[in-house]
Amino acid sequence: SLLLSLSMGQDYSLSFDGVDDWVGFSSALLLQPEAFTISVNLRPDESHDSAGRVYNQQDGGQFHIILSENYQNEFQFGVNCNGWQKVDTEILYDNMDHEYTAIYIAHTGLKLYRDGFLVDSLTNTSMGTCNTNSELPGIGGPIHDEQTDQRYKGTISNMSIWEGVLNQDEISNYILNGVTENSTDLISNWNFNAGVGDTLYDYSGNGNHGIIH
Repeated sequence: SLLLSLSMGQDYSLSFDGVDDWVGFSSALLLQPEAFTISVNLRPDESHDSAGRVYNQQDGGQFHIILSENYQNEFQFGVNCNGWQKVDTEILYDNMDHEYTAIYIAHTGLKLYRDGFLVDSLTNTSMGTCNTNSELPGIGGPIHDEQTDQRYKGTISNMSIWEGVLNQDEISNYILNGVTENSTDLISNWNFNAGVGDTLYDYSGNGNHGIIH
């Protein structure tokens, strides 16, 4: 089962073992979005699976954030909206937490930031709107206990999702201050220090709580 760990600065995180740890949800969080932003703070273990899923809303493919050794040891944000497209950057194994922010804009492209700095971008005007109505999301791996591969190994301390685009100043402010009271388009905000038993609580006020497996 997932372990709650205490790191420097009294910040809590969930530790994923890379074998059978994951967080599931009962409904889709993004329904045919024209744009969205996902930001996650994590510290991966170097012995993770060759395609360890940090976050995915797919069961056969819409979009994912993965750590992939199959593609030159990269942190990858990929979407399948009229064909697979991706942006990526090198995975850092420096025993430090890093904030990765992934942005999707239909008919425009993708962006990937690390610690508030743009590290990769893709322009693709043919990339259509993602139809995610039937796709259940998962954190830490596939949403099936029987599937033991593609599991994330490491810690995650927070993750937030917006149905909209954050600019670079807003990303930097989020990294420094967290979600503010006037945050617009916020869908979910998991601090990973808000949980009782098997429940991961969503701080956004939208009730998108997760079930810890």
